[in-house]
Amino acid sequence: MSNKLAQRVHSVSTPPAGEDFLQQLRRVNGERWKAWAKSDDPDPLYMSNEFGGEAGEVQNVVKKLVRESRGWKGSRATVEQLGDEIADCIICLDSLARAYGLHLPEIISAKFNATSEANGFPHWLAAEPASHPCKLPAEPAGDEPVERDNLGRTDADLLRLIAKDHQRLAPSAHHSADTLREIADRMDLPATPPNPERKFTVGQRVTKTKGSSWTGRIVGFYSTAFTAIGYAVESEAETGSVQIYPEAALSAAPITASAEEAQ
Repeated sequence: MSNKLAQRVHSVSTPPAGEDFLQQLRRVNGERWKAWAKSDDPDPLYMSNEFGGEAGEVQNVVKKLVRESRGWKGSRATVEQLGDEIADCIICLDSLARAYGLHLPEIISAKFNATSEANGFPHWLAAEPASHPCKLPAEPAGDEPVERDNLGRTDADLLRLIAKDHQRLAPSAHHSADTLREIADRMDLPATPPNPERKFTVGQRVTKTKGSSWTGRIVGFYSTAFTAIGYAVESEAETGSVQIYPEAALSAAPITASAEEAQ
């Protein structure tokens, strides 16, 4: 082991019990920012520009790898260098997310699941692993048929998606309060019925109220510790492209002739 690597290993503190890797990244990344910038205050403009630079480095390394694979002349790069640049991008994105109070597991899983739901894929992510063992249904024996929902998900799939912690179940657009309670009973969790205070419904046409333009239809819901009521909105200009927004960022959009044709 090199002296430099030995110093790195020696400087790593043991993370608190129960702290996963992304939580450790958030904590230590914030500590390093404070030491580096001599301030607790994040700098979103600097952080976004830093990410842009690192993303460009990723593209540059990939360009060199592809060039080498095609036998063209020019400077070379290694897969290890690509790993370094990808790591820099993730570190920068964590810093930028921290500046706005966003948590990577929550926003990544919400966006990934919204896109899967909009396109009919059964591939979903759990925002966080459950903090206790879940009582999942037993695997069917032999050729016993497996019941699936309209997205091809089994009961076990749904339990893994809904289970987040002892206190909270993520509301689902496709399940009644009774269904949630039945699932909660299997897991010894308190059931939370779907939020009755939502302003918009699935299929309703909405548009962003500020910033970049985005108009489309509600295709799903989400809820996090920072966003009590959020929506997955599929773009009417680009089918299959989904963005997530808190309720305050959206307003109802009138049904136009072109929107009617798109339905």
